[in-house]
Amino acid sequence: MKSYIRNFIVGAVLSLGTVLPMSAQQLRKVTSQQSAVMIKEICKSAQTVKALSCDFIQVSEVSFLEEKVTSHGLMKYRNMGSLVWQYTSPFKYTFSIDNNVVTMKSGSRTQSVDLAASKTFQNVVKMVKSSITGQNLNNNRDFSVVMYAGGNTWMAQLTPRHNQMKQFVKTVSLYFDKSRRMVNKVVMMQANGDKITIELTNIKVSR
Repeated sequence: MKSYIRNFIVGAVLSLGTVLPMSAQQLRKVTSQQSAVMIKEICKSAQTVKALSCDFIQVSEVSFLEEKVTSHGLMKYRNMGSLVWQYTSPFKYTFSIDNNVVTMKSGSRTQSVDLAASKTFQNVVKMVKSSITGQNLNNNRDFSVVMYAGGNTWMAQLTPRHNQMKQFVKTVSLYFDKSRRMVNKVVMMQANGDKITIELTNIKVSR
């Protein structure tokens, strides 16, 4: 089950980005008052998103490989809860969330998980949806949230509160375009030190 969940997180959690790289040194931690304002604005914007679609580029840096692995694909999201995350190269793999069921498909092999039967998957799905729109940053029971700002970029760093999720994820950093209040980049540091960065292109939003 542990490897099953890890594969889901690697393939699913990180949903976004097209922003010029900004190093951690260029971002500063904001005050609690500023953080509250930023989160309020992000959540307000997220609530108006009816649907979102885009292409994506994912760069994976894993300890057992000398070179970075770059993958391409597309993503479709609707605020009613449905999500399709599809890799198109260098391999084909699709996961989807619909009616509280997570489905993962690779070639002729398909696996499905009922969210009602797995608290861990429920938490992962919450993180996926937060990654896509930035929703649920306020009063998050599963992750502590620290806000940073610099230039036209805001960043929310999520750290798991519970030991079960800490087995898979160390931190998830959501980068936002300050003017649009939209996530445009996600960086996930896994518990084993591996790093995944996802950037989006051709983003289309329906409000």
